[in-house]
Amino acid sequence: MIPCLSSRRVVFALAGLGSLMAVPQAVTEDGEIPPAHYPRLSASADTAAGFVPDGWMLESEAQGDLDKDGLDDVVFVLHGTDPANFVKEEWSPEPMDTNPRILGAAFAVPSGGYRLVLENHTLIPRREQSNVDDAYDDGLALARGAFSVELSFFASAGSWEMHRSKPTFRWRDDRFELIGFDRSSVMRNSGEMTEVSANYATGRMEIGTGMADSDKMKRTSKAFRPGRRLSLEEVGNGLDFDPLSPPR
Repeated sequence: MIPCLSSRRVVFALAGLGSLMAVPQAVTEDGEIPPAHYPRLSASADTAAGFVPDGWMLESEAQGDLDKDGLDDVVFVLHGTDPANFVKEEWSPEPMDTNPRILGAAFAVPSGGYRLVLENHTLIPRREQSNVDDAYDDGLALARGAFSVELSFFASAGSWEMHRSKPTFRWRDDRFELIGFDRSSVMRNSGEMTEVSANYATGRMEIGTGMADSDKMKRTSKAFRPGRRLSLEEVGNGLDFDPLSPPR
């Protein structure tokens, strides 16, 4: 289960309710966010940095054995650096970075180096509104043969809810499949908190409810039907995925 949203941020968010709707919406100079362009990654490389194409940077990486061959594999996040994707808005002195990200994974080769097995453009959403924080902040982790990506949603205007999501994936049948999904949310107008932790391997789900001004959470555990096994690609946008209603 991911930790619930920090009390410090909850308190800050609740304290700022009076000015919440006064923040202007994102407006680009031409009214359009530039289209995202994704280069094709190399099929193999000596290191994670070797997969980085021109105009991109290696933002995060995590190492560990993902395919049970005793060798350390690598999962990584690439972030675009194209100046054309830094959007200047009418009201803000600072440009908004709308550069997209690529989530990648590569298996170690016994003779050395890595071969690419994952190149995903959708799990980590692109930032397209300045009133919504960047969803990704170095939330990549790899442990016990699986990796997770933590994402967050916080809007200074347009939504009372802020939440964090953490999908976890394991290699199975030549693809990465969803084995767990954790989500914690806070409604800033009411202080209501909800936590959901779904284990798709065991078919068990924990649900917690409470209030931001209290340390007490009411927790229940129940069985659920995971449905068909979902690949990482089928999860889509990690912030939009609903663990209580996965695609069938």
